[in-house]
Amino acid sequence: MFGLATLKGMSRVNDNVHWATDVMKGSAVGYLSAKGVKYLYDLADQKLRNDNPDIKI
Repeated sequence: MFGLATLKGMSRVNDNVHWATDVMKGSAVGYLSAKGVKYLYDLADQKLRNDNPDIKI
C-alpha cells in the first residue's frame, strides 16, 4: 500500500500538480492519522476487554 501511495505522489510531482513538500506533508498527515486511529482503537479495545472479561473475541 505504501508503494502505491509513493508512486502516486511521485507522479503528482512529476506532472507538476503538486510540489514535493506538499506530497511529503500529505504522506506525514496520512501516516500519523493512521497511527492515531490504531492507538485509539487499541485503547478502546483494551478498555472494553477489561470492563467485560467474559467476552471472547
